[in-house]
Amino acid sequence: MAIHCSRCGVDNQDQAKFCTNCGQDLTQPTYHYQVPPKSNTDVMTIGQYLLTFLLLSIPIANIVMMIIWSVTGSTNKNLQNMARALWIWVAIWTAVTVVLWVVLVRASSAMFYTWDAPIWDGPMMEAPWYDTFNHI
Repeated sequence: MAIHCSRCGVDNQDQAKFCTNCGQDLTQPTYHYQVPPKSNTDVMTIGQYLLTFLLLSIPIANIVMMIIWSVTGSTNKNLQNMARALWIWVAIWTAVTVVLWVVLVRASSAMFYTWDAPIWDGPMMEAPWYDTFNHI
């Protein structure tokens, strides 16, 4: 079995200590370093955050960008998690707003529905002195 030279690629004899072509030492183990693939978990810089907040301040673009950032797999994980957290806040505030509007509408409709009702509708109205006090 021939020894392969890591520098020039020439096959040498099994007992060879040096490459016959380039002189590379064949007795030393060769390490193959591979550059790790770029991950999308890198920490976002301050400039990237500022650009993100600028894009989120533009009315229609913010919704489009939040959809893209939250569902795209190639998006930076920090940005993806921030977009998903913003969607959760949007859902919470929408639910709170709907509940408050329902309560407000019910309270205002109840107030206008009983607008012409007497202020006191209790047992005092049957009292004999009610008419006396009502005319004063």
